[in-house]
Amino acid sequence: MEDTATTQIDAELNQEPIETPKEEPKQENSYNELPDWARRRMGELAAEKNAAKQKLEELQAKAQQPEQNYAQPQENIQELAMTYAKQIAEQQVQQQSFVAKMTEIEKNAKEEFGDVYDKSVTNLQLAGVGGQEFLQALAAIPSPEKVITFLGKSENINEAIRIANLSPLQMGVELTKLSSKATK
Repeated sequence: MEDTATTQIDAELNQEPIETPKEEPKQENSYNELPDWARRRMGELAAEKNAAKQKLEELQAKAQQPEQNYAQPQENIQELAMTYAKQIAEQQVQQQSFVAKMTEIEKNAKEEFGDVYDKSVTNLQLAGVGGQEFLQALAAIPSPEKVITFLGKSENINEAIRIANLSPLQMGVELTKLSSKATK
């Protein structure tokens, strides 16, 4: 077995040396002398560069546009300010109207029911019934003072809690139904 291995090694050593091709000095090739893959890659790189340049120009153009939009005529700014002021004024009027309505309800309830109304309000507050939506729904129904007094009684607190947990629309419907029942 050693003889076979030695013979193979000797045969390989006795072979004529294989000439390696000499590298020619590198010259700058023109584009047409480049291999196809190199030309394709250079084309891809050029396309990417052009796309990036175009994207940069678009972004720069967009960055300049807001500056033009902020240069609105003074009239538009005044118009926006007036619209906003009107909205605030309307909200204040609605709030004042609501407060006046609640004051009227309380006045009428105290005249008609006295301490029973006060006790009903206290019971409702202890049960966590109230809130802006509940009060707005009460203000929109007929005889709200009677409904408050009715719901604030100990035997009706569970019904008040159930109604207070409804959506504003359903709450209004239920309170309207109770209005006729509470009047009796």
